Amino acid sequence: MAFGRSLLLGAWLIGIAGPVAAVVHEVDAAASCPGSGTSAAPYCTIGAAAAVAVPGDVVNVAAGIYREQVSPPASGAAGLPITYRGAPGARIHGTNDLSGAGWTLASGTTYEIAYDPDTNPAQVFVDGKKLAPSAAGPGAVPVNGFFYDGVAHVLYVNLGGDDPGRHDVEAGARSFGFDVNGRSYIVVEGFEVRGHNTNGIRVRSSSHVVVRGNRVLQAASFGLVADGTTAPTTTGPVEISGNEILENGDAGLRLRNNVVQATVSRNRSHHNDNHGLLATQTSASVFSGNVFYANARPGGASTTGMHLAGDSDGNRVERNLAYRNQDTGFQLSDGADANLLVRNVSWGNGDHGFDVRECDGARIVSNTAWANVNDGFSIEDNVSNAYLRNNVASDNGLLTNGNDLFVDATSTAGFSSDYDVFHRSTAGGNSIDYAGAEFTAVADFAAATGNEMHGSSANPNFVDPDGGDLHPGLGPAIDSADAGASGFQPLDFDGRAPIDVSSVPDTGAGVPTYADRGALERIDTAPVARLRVTPKPANVGQLVTANGSASSDDAGIVSYRFAWGDGTADTVQSGPVATHVFARKGNFKVRLTVTDGAGQASTVQSAVNVKAVKTKPVKGKPSKVKRAAKR
Repeated sequence: MAFGRSLLLGAWLIGIAGPVAAVVHEVDAAASCPGSGTSAAPYCTIGAAAAVAVPGDVVNVAAGIYREQVSPPASGAAGLPITYRGAPGARIHGTNDLSGAGWTLASGTTYEIAYDPDTNPAQVFVDGKKLAPSAAGPGAVPVNGFFYDGVAHVLYVNLGGDDPGRHDVEAGARSFGFDVNGRSYIVVEGFEVRGHNTNGIRVRSSSHVVVRGNRVLQAASFGLVADGTTAPTTTGPVEISGNEILENGDAGLRLRNNVVQATVSRNRSHHNDNHGLLATQTSASVFSGNVFYANARPGGASTTGMHLAGDSDGNRVERNLAYRNQDTGFQLSDGADANLLVRNVSWGNGDHGFDVRECDGARIVSNTAWANVNDGFSIEDNVSNAYLRNNVASDNGLLTNGNDLFVDATSTAGFSSDYDVFHRSTAGGNSIDYAGAEFTAVADFAAATGNEMHGSSANPNFVDPDGGDLHPGLGPAIDSADAGASGFQPLDFDGRAPIDVSSVPDTGAGVPTYADRGALERIDTAPVARLRVTPKPANVGQLVTANGSASSDDAGIVSYRFAWGDGTADTVQSGPVATHVFARKGNFKVRLTVTDGAGQASTVQSAVNVKAVKTKPVKGKPSKVKRAAKR
């Protein structure tokens, strides 16, 4: 279903047009150069195909390594994008291979080689490991480091005395893999883009561009960038979807300088040396279904999963996951106003689950924060009009005296919270810190401030938090959310609609009254049907009892259907025990179907042998006629 949405979005971005016979330009790095772009004679470079592509064309790139920077020279048109499509194994490298001969000993344990690439190398890899850059000069290169003399065009590498020519050496050579600059109606999909001196893929001052299904890694700076340069120049609409962005030298995803109407969805950004995603001056955009994890700055402590900052206003952040990042999972700061965070999950991050700073009008609705090192939800540093509804925070800051909710004294203006669950499983510490006043129980916080009149301190009973399953179990989060809250979305983190748990009273507000609090709706498991039929065997006309009392469901069974197997009508009822009389003999299969409040059902059957009742003839005394005859 997510893939279908991506197709619809792509259609909106690139426009709709009638059928057009697109020209497919074939590219194969193993082909003889220059080629003509046919299957029989492919181009040997992507750039050669790009030079002749016109609106509606497809540049079809075969598996192989392409050591070039692709800068599309032409735009597509509405409904007629120019598509750059990589086959599995199509790799665009930002480095040149310097393995083998050519290295000479410069001094000490440092070797040198003449090297004059398109752009000065920002990074060098030896056997896949990145060397440390040095500015100390050719005579002072540290072990496992490199120095580049941009005037003499000489690269120096120190491997502790070993000849680099005996290793796999890849040295930076190009700034970008794809540089889409001032273009429109371009699609880039299916490539691995690795090791560039600046960014793997950059979209700049462009519109109706789709970047999807790529793997972008080991760029010296940001991995994938949407950049609008300076106002009034903008980038957007743009789709960035289904990409994996990892091991880059700065933020994995970067949006900046007047980006509008970006749709950033289903990306995985991890193990980058800065934020999983950083956006500044980005507005009217949607960030949905992304995963941010294990992003950390070496020697630093401020790397988040996702960070909206610097006048990034009016965005929607929905159904994203951030975990085990160096700092906070999701952060708003520096004038990022009027943003909505809804149905997101944040756990195990090194600071806060959600952090709101120096901004106005943040709506934090139906999110889940668990086991973050400090606070679950932190509102601090001159925040105004923060609005919290339907969130669940549990066991945040247990080892640091943190809180599930922290609001500092500069951020109480316009603050409003209700229908949240703030739970702490240990006796020590406080679940809430509000303007310096500490509260263990939500009820005390409500009495003191008027917030959280429908809040709860009870355990949300997550299904398996240590295993990453933060679906709520039976408890305060079930059938109790305010569906009328501003920004509420009925579909949860997984895209599931609320279900009404029949055994739990509906205490929510709005429509429906049975939505759950937090990012995840409760998952209903199917009931288990069990049946016992007595007596066995049975006789025709005898009362037979079918007992389904041993059936079970996590939230309660609402219907028992007994099918007797003899052609008579089924018995449907709310109770687990039913009786029946079989009017004829035979072997019958009694079937029980139990249904729970979510409509899930389970069936079991039991065979019963029904026998006919045998009647014996009555033996009496001989009649008088028969006795007289005997005489």
